[in-house]
Amino acid sequence: MKRPCGSLDIISDLPNNIIENILMRLPICDAVGTSILSKKWRYKWLTLPHLVIDNALGKKLLGRQQSAKNELVSAVYQVLLLHKGPIVKFVLEVDELESCSDIDHWINFLSNHDIQEFTLSRAKTEHYKLPSYFFTFLHLRHLKLRGCAFRPPPRFKGFSKLISLQLEDILMDAETFGSLISSCPLLEQLTVSGYIPYDSLEISAPNLKSFSFTGDFGSICFKNTLLLAEVTVALCRVNKM
Repeated sequence: MKRPCGSLDIISDLPNNIIENILMRLPICDAVGTSILSKKWRYKWLTLPHLVIDNALGKKLLGRQQSAKNELVSAVYQVLLLHKGPIVKFVLEVDELESCSDIDHWINFLSNHDIQEFTLSRAKTEHYKLPSYFFTFLHLRHLKLRGCAFRPPPRFKGFSKLISLQLEDILMDAETFGSLISSCPLLEQLTVSGYIPYDSLEISAPNLKSFSFTGDFGSICFKNTLLLAEVTVALCRVNKM
């Protein structure tokens, strides 16, 4: 349909930065759907630097049908393979997603990008073992993990640019926990919750300003934390996963 003379195509005339801002606020499937709005919008979603696949999208596609789960997995593959340009933020929060091998492939793909913000949240009883290429995300500034097994390779030297870290129901031994925190020299915010399989936590972080813990433990030892200004501790019984 031709546009009447003198009429305004407001959607097509929006500046590129406004279009990108709108798309980054939409669920990824809705962002893909905007390609029908106009020629200017057709390929904009392919260059989004932020990709969010969360429970809202999962509930929309999944329900309880296995075929819908396959559809979601296929959609994620399609988004990643067609994407052009940098990806600086990736969020995967779909409780019903079971396939660990697919998550492995997605993380492997993302390892070729300078990811600055990464979220992986799983509600399954079996912890997801983070693959070795996850530990090559050296540009990370914000990291949130839930329901994962954190076992870094021997060559892992930490996340030198990490500012905030949130760990929930993470499988990790005490030595690895202490080593992780001490190898993130810029860390300012640390949140830990869930079952902790050891009696004490040792935290050495020179730039740490905020610490929050929810769970059951014996003691916390703070070392080299002169900037620490806020500590929140909520003691509660947490079931073993």
